Amino acid sequence: VEGVSPTTCRIKYLQRTDDIQIGDLIVTSGFDGVFPKGFPIGTVTEVEKKSYGITQSVIIQPAVSTINIEEVFVVLKMNERQELTKEEHKNNEVKN
Repeated sequence: VEGVSPTTCRIKYLQRTDDIQIGDLIVTSGFDGVFPKGFPIGTVTEVEKKSYGITQSVIIQPAVSTINIEEVFVVLKMNERQELTKEEHKNNEVKN
């Protein structure tokens, strides 16, 4: 995903055969091991498929406006067996 403007992003080099429709929600896959699975990135607003080539691009509207961000939270990497208890979630919310 790359930024195009403050309100749009582009995903390049998707396979031409990938079934992507306007309105689809784009989320992280978790395959890279960097970003957890299921974090929303944005919604498809345009599909750019030329009449030739093996790839396509899509324009997405980000799930979050980066212009107006005042607060963020950091997700710590945890191993698959480790889970926060309800009490730990509650404590983290109070601290932040």
